[in-house]
Amino acid sequence: MIDMVKKNKGKLTISSIIILLPVIAGLILWDKLPDRMASHWNFGGEADRWNGRVFEVFVVPCLILVIHWVCMLISFADSGNRNQNSKLWRLMFWICPGISLYVNAIVYSIALGLGSINIQSATMAFIGLLFIIIGNYLPKCRQNRTIGIKVVWTLRSEENWNRTHRFCGKLWAACGVIFMISVFLPQSVKMVIIPAAFVPAIISPFIYSFVFYRKQCRDGFDWEAQKNKTNNEYNGADKRKGAKIAKVAGIVVITIIFAGAAWLLFSGDIAVEYGDSAFEIEADYWRDLKVDYDLVDSVEYREEDDRGFRVSGFGSARLLMGTFENDEFGRYTRYSYTGCKTCVVLIARDETLVVSGKDDEETKQIYNMLLERCR
Repeated sequence: MIDMVKKNKGKLTISSIIILLPVIAGLILWDKLPDRMASHWNFGGEADRWNGRVFEVFVVPCLILVIHWVCMLISFADSGNRNQNSKLWRLMFWICPGISLYVNAIVYSIALGLGSINIQSATMAFIGLLFIIIGNYLPKCRQNRTIGIKVVWTLRSEENWNRTHRFCGKLWAACGVIFMISVFLPQSVKMVIIPAAFVPAIISPFIYSFVFYRKQCRDGFDWEAQKNKTNNEYNGADKRKGAKIAKVAGIVVITIIFAGAAWLLFSGDIAVEYGDSAFEIEADYWRDLKVDYDLVDSVEYREEDDRGFRVSGFGSARLLMGTFENDEFGRYTRYSYTGCKTCVVLIARDETLVVSGKDDEETKQIYNMLLERCR
């Protein structure tokens, strides 16, 4: 693996620099970027999750860089990749840089208000392009244990591997074309076509490989002999080193995922800012909301309420935010902490807004401030 790293150190360096270019762009644009930036959009193209400026500028590119290095090191550790097709290596080196540039370009453009961007169409076009590129490179992939369709039938038979990857390449390229065409189709049609194309593209190669395996069995293919041959090829020092590296890399990735999930679950705050003519709710991981005092018809303090269920928004062990629905209000907007039962209910132009502080005392302060100013 060390030899592979040394051999490809130039590509690793350049690809890593490209992945981190959005950090430099973020620093240049720092004063122009808002404190909270949209980071996720629903299927309708509406922002449904928000992160702080620091997270978007620094953490996102760094996470992509970690994923890039982990994937490359695991691939380098596999002795089956020593003679891998050079075109496939090029693809692997540039997938993560491309994703980093695309994701951050979208986030920065929307944060800066640079024109009207259809997130759904842009994403479908980008995914479609990736599927087409990967589909064209898959047939060139040689047998290994880290890249491609890795099931027992492909790993023990070179013919099965080649046939399966040729089939998968055509299927993925066709799926990519469908994704790109869907950009121009109505929303209702996209909802049907995209899953209808994506699911078969993922499942069909495994089915194809198994069906071809059954054919090989009928033709008298010696699977037991091939099993011993394959095992011998992966025995020895290379296997031990590869297994050790893969184990360490796996632990690192799992640790990062769990740490990130825990951070999202237990972090974040909601703040109410009171202006002269309106108040604004500023929330982590969700869009801010501004309401004019003159539009508020009523303000009510409640010891508890029926939260109902979340239609869209952000929910964690700490925060409940977004569009909710219950029997009393129907659909309403909520910004609250999960650990606080008390809340403030506002009616503004027949729309309901529910807000809470971290605890009962903070919620009571919000109620008193709003009650005074809305009068």
